[in-house]
Amino acid sequence: MSRYIHLTIKMSTASIITILIAMSLGLEYAITAGILAVLSIQLTRRDSLLNALERFLSSIIGLFIALIMFLTFGYNLIVFALFTAVFIFISFALKLTIGIVPTLVLVSHVLDAGQFDWAILINSVSIMAIAITIALLVNSIYPLNSQRKLLNLIENIDALIRNDLANLAARINGSIDNDRALAQHVTNKNALEQFKGDAELIDKDILFDHDYRLIHYLNVRNAQMTQIDRMLGLILQTNETSEHAIKLGEYVLNLKDDVGHADKASRQKKSLHTLLNQYRKMALPTTRSEFEYRSILYQITLELDTFLSEKIAFHERYPDFKIKRLSSR
Repeated sequence: MSRYIHLTIKMSTASIITILIAMSLGLEYAITAGILAVLSIQLTRRDSLLNALERFLSSIIGLFIALIMFLTFGYNLIVFALFTAVFIFISFALKLTIGIVPTLVLVSHVLDAGQFDWAILINSVSIMAIAITIALLVNSIYPLNSQRKLLNLIENIDALIRNDLANLAARINGSIDNDRALAQHVTNKNALEQFKGDAELIDKDILFDHDYRLIHYLNVRNAQMTQIDRMLGLILQTNETSEHAIKLGEYVLNLKDDVGHADKASRQKKSLHTLLNQYRKMALPTTRSEFEYRSILYQITLELDTFLSEKIAFHERYPDFKIKRLSSR
């Protein structure tokens, strides 16, 4: 189900519950309370929590300033207009702009009373507090299966890396042309960007038991996609092929099969260094074009070394990282 459909359900539920509670408590402006509950729910749980706290703080500051100005200069539209300008300036200064509109609505309720009234003041604070509380409760208990979704994204991103490595190997071997290799890489790269955006939103939904290993894993894959981008950029500079290129392509294909959450990069790095040593023992090129081509292949080999180092460093930091263990939690 789309994240926006979930958001619609949460907003509607929070609004209805808030209105019913406000009405049952005999509070005025129950509908306003429901609207404030809608405003307190954002796309992710973390954003909802932060924005709700900022709105509540903003409303307390705004009501306090408005009360002072009304008692000093009177309850009229001119004072309200002056308060609006002052409060907006203060909100920007305190970086609480998200609370401007809700606070102005609450202050308008105080203005409607035409005089100081504790009941109206308490009513305004109450509907804001109830709206925020209900919104946060709905957001917290609403089932999202965030960890499972994040794990599925990891599997999808691993598949993208495997696909892009296969595409790179095919171009190194000369089995596909530049245009086809570039088009496939762009498709994979765009898909990775979409997955990254989804992962960032899901990560913001995890308020408790936050597992940073998953996000760090995604960052590793993003760095590796950048390295594939550089390797493909290098091989696209030439249409030549050679025995060494074929061996390098075969290595990349073999590496593709080992892409996953387990630590297989260390073994692959040993194989790469063996290939690199063989490359260094080859006779020197005799022509400029051969020299440039060999330089490209050598640079790709070094990029592959960095590609593997990213994954190795991750497992050194998280030696117990296992997708199955995480998904069983």
